[in-house]
Amino acid sequence: MPFIELKVLLVAALLGLGFYYRRRRLPLLVEPTHRRARGILGVAGTLLLALGWLIIRGLLVSHGHLLASLSTAFVAFFGVPVLLMLGLSMIVVAIWFSFDSVISYLDFVTGEPKRGDD
Repeated sequence: MPFIELKVLLVAALLGLGFYYRRRRLPLLVEPTHRRARGILGVAGTLLLALGWLIIRGLLVSHGHLLASLSTAFVAFFGVPVLLMLGLSMIVVAIWFSFDSVISYLDFVTGEPKRGDD
């Protein structure tokens, strides 16, 4: 794995930890019952974003350069369009998690009731 990809994964892990500790203090629109579940959502969103970025970058750069044999095997089995859609869907899910926390934070700051609190 090239050095730049290790740095990206390290940054993603640090962002995931940051989301974990930040989400412990903020309410969510879809509120899990346990704090650990909220942290897992933050970490999962960050890792999905990093993984989607790695997949798309691996497809845009030559197939064998970024993820070497793994990406070549996936391309041979699934094909480029499926991998591209998988990477894009991971990024969309990660952005959805991010917007969820931003909207929750704005509701928390402005004192607006959460959805379902009629």
